[in-house]
Amino acid sequence: VFNDDYVPAAYSAPADQVLYNLVVKPYCRGCHMAQGFDLETPSQINSAFAAVFVSRDMPHAQLTNHRFWSSNGPFYLARRFAGTKTFVVTKTADANDGTCDADCSLREAVAAANANADYSVIIFEAPGTFTLTLGGNDDNNAAGDLDLRTDMTILGNSIWATILSGNNTDRVLHIQNGADVLIQNVQITGGNAPTGGGVLVSGNGSLLMLNHSVV
Repeated sequence: VFNDDYVPAAYSAPADQVLYNLVVKPYCRGCHMAQGFDLETPSQINSAFAAVFVSRDMPHAQLTNHRFWSSNGPFYLARRFAGTKTFVVTKTADANDGTCDADCSLREAVAAANANADYSVIIFEAPGTFTLTLGGNDDNNAAGDLDLRTDMTILGNSIWATILSGNNTDRVLHIQNGADVLIQNVQITGGNAPTGGGVLVSGNGSLLMLNHSVV
């Protein structure tokens, strides 16, 4: 008898139960059970990071993929990897103390992603408007616009809950150095620059993809 409330025993921790109910059950379980890879333990989810965020070939089914990326599933999947591949923005203030920890600004999260050898995802625990206030002119993300130098996803919560503002004084995002960047569920506004006030893409091989976002 099919039991839609079933959660494998290995997902006993509260965070794992959330992961199963909001990611595995609605977007992964059906296809993977049919293929004999049943995702019965949380450790089996570890391979999903690369398949979802890097190669972007999961979920495979087109409708399921659309539903997944239109839900909060990517947020909960990314949060599983917080501190290693995922960096969590916890405040709206534009600060830069060199560390993305429990007190992490968007600028600090971008810096951590730039320093990460693997693909990174930035998520937002704090909703609101993230206004750039550290004035300056560099390409190292220390001040001025946010310099995205490595492959990453910036995963907002919605265009109304995650707003990035250049404060009408500077560009908002500068994608450079051949970076592959996906921006999801974000509103970018208040940019001020001769070219690319919202987003400037420069450098050979740099790539920008916008999904459910407004610039």
